[in-house]
Amino acid sequence: MKTAVKTVFLSSTATDLAVYRNKVYQAIEGLGFHCIRMEEFGTRDNLPDEFCRKKIADCDLFVCLVGLCYGSTPENSELSYSAQEYQAAGDAKIPRLIFVSADNYFYAGYYRELRYRPGIAHRERSDSRF
Repeated sequence: MKTAVKTVFLSSTATDLAVYRNKVYQAIEGLGFHCIRMEEFGTRDNLPDEFCRKKIADCDLFVCLVGLCYGSTPENSELSYSAQEYQAAGDAKIPRLIFVSADNYFYAGYYRELRYRPGIAHRERSDSRF
């Protein structure tokens, strides 16, 4: 359900981009918009994908920060949560703004993931659909 205050869904990997997520959150809220982000989700009985799809569908804008980390994936999925959120915004016809870090720019907070998958991460960063 759309509200009078415009809402923005903020998506990204969490650990590596935490500082940037917080800055973007402050900027969005400072402009008078309401920012929806995973930090306020808490635990849920339903599946994260279903919950996020509903949240995204209620938003006016989708903002995604893409760094060098791929992020976590739900069981039985090749797509990260961020990639699924991006697709959900497209499915809901929500305008999407994507901010991508430069390749090989090791920003503060960057870490090499335990299950590092450069092929998938690179494909996602260079795919026009994400």
